[in-house]
Amino acid sequence: MSDYLGYRVIVNGITIPETMMIRESFSTTPGERVIYTWVDANQFTHEEVSETPKMSIEFSIRRRTLAEHEALLDAFEFFQNVYVTYWDDRSCTYKTGLFKMDPPQFVTFVEMDELWYSATAIQLTEY
Repeated sequence: MSDYLGYRVIVNGITIPETMMIRESFSTTPGERVIYTWVDANQFTHEEVSETPKMSIEFSIRRRTLAEHEALLDAFEFFQNVYVTYWDDRSCTYKTGLFKMDPPQFVTFVEMDELWYSATAIQLTEY
């Protein structure tokens, strides 16, 4: 039985609805730390790595109206010390952590006298 509750990420207390995400854009990647690098006799480089509990999360928000954008704004208010709850595909459970967010770039355009926002990439990295 899955613990999935119908969302994949909550940023700064704001649930990002699945309908706002670009399909197949959500990904989580565990962090790695390189412990040792060496080159063998055949000149192949080898790395010994260790997984860390730190996670990187990426997703994109679809193009949206001004009203839809305003409903999500609180999620992107802070870039440091961002609390994130996310669906972890490796454990099939929700996890919560403290992340930093790359400041998103909001690109706007006008269509039929209405302000629209282009798709926006979101990058979160756990401390």
